[in-house]
Amino acid sequence: MGAEPSRSSSKIHALFDALPAITKLNINLLVQTILANEALKAQVAVNRFDWQNLTNWFRGTSLTGLVSLPCYSEPLDIFGKGLAQLAREIATAYLKTMSRDFTLFIDRSVNKDDRLRFSRFGLFHTVEISAKVLSLAIGLAYDKNVLTFPDLPDSYLIPDASLEIASEYYRRVQERIGQAIAPGSLALADTSYPRNLSPGLKILHPINTNDLLAELAPLVVEYIHLRKNAYAHTSNLGLEGLLLVVGDTDSPHRFHSAMGHDYMDGYFLTPGVTLLGATSPMSQFSVLPIYRMALISQQLRGNSVASDCSHEYLPFVFYGIITPIDIESGMFSPSLAGQLRYPGNIDTRDELMNLLPFIEKLSPSLLPMQSTA
Repeated sequence: MGAEPSRSSSKIHALFDALPAITKLNINLLVQTILANEALKAQVAVNRFDWQNLTNWFRGTSLTGLVSLPCYSEPLDIFGKGLAQLAREIATAYLKTMSRDFTLFIDRSVNKDDRLRFSRFGLFHTVEISAKVLSLAIGLAYDKNVLTFPDLPDSYLIPDASLEIASEYYRRVQERIGQAIAPGSLALADTSYPRNLSPGLKILHPINTNDLLAELAPLVVEYIHLRKNAYAHTSNLGLEGLLLVVGDTDSPHRFHSAMGHDYMDGYFLTPGVTLLGATSPMSQFSVLPIYRMALISQQLRGNSVASDCSHEYLPFVFYGIITPIDIESGMFSPSLAGQLRYPGNIDTRDELMNLLPFIEKLSPSLLPMQSTA
């Protein structure tokens, strides 16, 4: 039986809330230092990325030792077609990319056992998905006029409006489109659009990204197994699961401000990327490598306007481990990778509570909480 999706324990939340303000501040500063280390690891992968040779894929360290991506000359035709179609696109991209990269791996690897392990485990353990791609797949995009009211501020300004005005705006939008949207969804809304769609489209972000990814992950694995015999070097795949990650380029401070999150309450910032969703229970996979992978992806992907100009669309980025023995040793658990993390979107306060036992060991004098277990 897999790990149950759950948030951090109420005990840890209560212990944190009882800490003096200066201690909370110092914890946040320590977390930012830890994230800075992840950002440096991300930069190693980005700096080594060779756009002239996409098969030169030994790029990062540890869980990001392999960074590979398919490049499309046209945006995906997925608008409103649902998660099943998105899963097919990801599965096809996974198989094509592994088939391409495995040949290079065979040429470079001197360890026959490792080649056999990779052919069974697969080259990649994680798929990072563009936030815009996920939103388009589920049809979470509307003509900007649908989200505009003549007597209310522009939708972009609503997250900064008074509570009374914002509440009235969200009420009208829900009445008009038939579903609720959160302030964070609107704060991250994207007014740029792939050139295969109509101008004036406003792409929102889901308020249940974790749930969507937990539904998507097994579909991707299922389609990979259905189609693995059609590609070279993938017929032996025994893939158990994939970790899915979604981030966004918009500034995390605007998102947290729109959501009413207080930095001192543990809602730490993730410089360079807003984390929206991920699979895998927190007990199995911490937020730190998720942040690193999302940050790498955002730096490689750039923005949609640049994609339209260059005709290079990068909806997915794949991550793998150089030595498959790391999977066997427990660094990464494929069977749990695609499970629901917890409902909703990534909650950095909850992720911080999950990190507190590590922080307590790192700095006992900073966090004299006796026990965060």
